[in-house]
Amino acid sequence: IPLVEAEANALVQAMVQQSEEGADIADLFRRTHQCRLGWPQPLADAYAHAGSTWRGTSAIPGWEVGNVSIPAGIPALVMRGEHDFVSD
Repeated sequence: IPLVEAEANALVQAMVQQSEEGADIADLFRRTHQCRLGWPQPLADAYAHAGSTWRGTSAIPGWEVGNVSIPAGIPALVMRGEHDFVSD
């Protein structure tokens, strides 16, 4: 989580420096690093109805993944977008 937060904060700071004053940095970050296709209605609905208990990095502050290998035969879906802000 600290790595994710540091990466996101660095990207936000770069956007602040490069953007016009008054720009909606949060919206720009979402459009650049989370969903470049606009907000499909199901995604907008999910965000609109999201709670706060399990949302954000504060829900898992000390979590860190190491070298994880998934044993053969255990189904897993691992997704990463080309423009994700999370480092490799």
